[in-house]
Amino acid sequence: QRTSLSPSGSLTAGTLLENRYKIITLIKAGGMGAVYKAVDDKLDSICTVKELLPPYGVSPQELIQVTEWFKREAKLLAKLDHPNLPKVSDYFAYKGRYYLIMNFIDGENLETILHKEGKPGLQEEKVIEWAKQVLNILKYLHNLQPPVIYRDIKPSNIMLHRDGRAMLIDFGIARIINHDSQIKKTA
Repeated sequence: QRTSLSPSGSLTAGTLLENRYKIITLIKAGGMGAVYKAVDDKLDSICTVKELLPPYGVSPQELIQVTEWFKREAKLLAKLDHPNLPKVSDYFAYKGRYYLIMNFIDGENLETILHKEGKPGLQEEKVIEWAKQVLNILKYLHNLQPPVIYRDIKPSNIMLHRDGRAMLIDFGIARIINHDSQIKKTA
């Protein structure tokens, strides 16, 4: 295990996690963590490392909740099997940070594409095709037992793979529906 942090707190290129995942570059950083492009030295393949930072100043009970959320996302994603969803291959915690290892999606998210090409909008045929793919993913998720409800559809959470597939990412607030429970909508 060899970790090195930049002044901003993100992992630097060359950092080795679990003696296996070598960070190549930072893809995206936010308040809750970061996403990195990395190489899996064991399989000699490119992968994505999603890092979750525990919030600062939280109580021990809140830290337990964050840990549970992370484990839930990892286990949920590891069970999913759809060509338009990222596949989780590993997860672990190290030095108070949580890591999720997924296949690398070679492409850009719709928000980035919209900013680059969307003046005044994107081609209707492409948008319809992407929407059909996202609806197919949602159908798959809703038909699982128990169903999974994805609750954060937005352009930045839809990646367009270089091969044309629309990929749904970031399952941080997906909800597993237990049929035995009463689901209530709260304001």
